Amino acid sequence: MGRWREYMNSTLSNQQVADLVIAMMHGLTALHMANQPGLPVGEGRFGGLIAAAVALFDAAWSKPVTSQGEKQ
Repeated sequence: MGRWREYMNSTLSNQQVADLVIAMMHGLTALHMANQPGLPVGEGRFGGLIAAAVALFDAAWSKPVTSQGEKQ
């Protein structure tokens, strides 16, 4: 996580970022396996939320973009 710190807008420590991402992905994986284990990864009620979870983290932690397209 440390190598991405300069691109992130977060006050969380590197360990906290890693733990939060692990917890989110574990939760989605556990719910997918409990409810629709026969579906491929990335499909179904919970597996289909993986892309949305990644987009959520990206939007929440990305540095604001200036009107010229440069990150602040």
